[in-house]
Amino acid sequence: MANKNNNYELYRENALKNPVVKKIYEEEMGKFLAHEAEKTIIEAKKQLNATHRRLKTLLREAA
Repeated sequence: MANKNNNYELYRENALKNPVVKKIYEEEMGKFLAHEAEKTIIEAKKQLNATHRRLKTLLREAA
């Protein structure tokens, strides 16, 4: 299995030497990273909203 990973890495490194392949790779990686960042932001907002709801509940109970 390690040999397959090494072969893949060599293949990827050689492919990225081609400027067209490199540009496409960078564009796709950028899209992927943007999507991952968006998912992270959405999850953080959900957690923040849940924390805010819990805090409001605790404040009501304390009053």
